[in-house]
Amino acid sequence: MMFGHRKEHGFTLIELLVVMGIIGVLSAAAALTFGVVMKISPSAMEQNSELSQVHMAGSWISRDMKNAYYFSISTPVCSMKCREGENFDEYNIAYKIEDRTLKRTSEQLDGAGLPGGNPVTITVARFIDAATFILDPADSTGRYYKLTVVADNNQSNSDNITRIYKLKWGY
Repeated sequence: MMFGHRKEHGFTLIELLVVMGIIGVLSAAAALTFGVVMKISPSAMEQNSELSQVHMAGSWISRDMKNAYYFSISTPVCSMKCREGENFDEYNIAYKIEDRTLKRTSEQLDGAGLPGGNPVTITVARFIDAATFILDPADSTGRYYKLTVVADNNQSNSDNITRIYKLKWGY
């Protein structure tokens, strides 16, 4: 008969319970982190969408103002007369906000400066709550305006996107 140490194979119950506890704690931490990331992502996507819409509104209005030879602040946004294209065709252009959507209506003018075509309305930007112009107080020529565009995707007014553009109308 041999007495001595026998070799142990496998893990004890205590070792298995400790490993399971560690895995449980790590899984809970990963689940909490994943939950926070999933909550932040839609908010960041909404802000990116709003910012994109504000930039779209600012760039369209800016482009039209550069081509304008007449500009007027009107309710709710603005109107202008522009020359566009290779032949410098004349257009009446008006911007307005309807149902939080900035719309641009253009109508070609005939040789006498009268409306001569069918008006074309396009959607420029969505989620736009306001687009306001004020005359730049530092400008003495009356050609520089500050355009403020405000957008809020979820209409909470707590995290809206506001951008201010300094624009000059005319060439």
